[in-house]
Amino acid sequence: MSGSVDVDATIPAEWMDGKYVDTVVAFIRQLKIRPSQKRQLYARWAIIVGIPVDRALATYAAGVNFK
Repeated sequence: MSGSVDVDATIPAEWMDGKYVDTVVAFIRQLKIRPSQKRQLYARWAIIVGIPVDRALATYAAGVNFK
């Protein structure tokens, strides 16, 4: 997949647990990648760790502000 970000190569192994959702979202927000890649990274991480993909969190992780 062109333009995709690898979860295993990006998210620290110690955060591969759903209890770290807030930490992971904060980490993803600071990455220097496109918003769409941030949303994908969050969604893939959530699926891997077995938590529901929250659309609002995906948008927040992407750093997109709708006002």
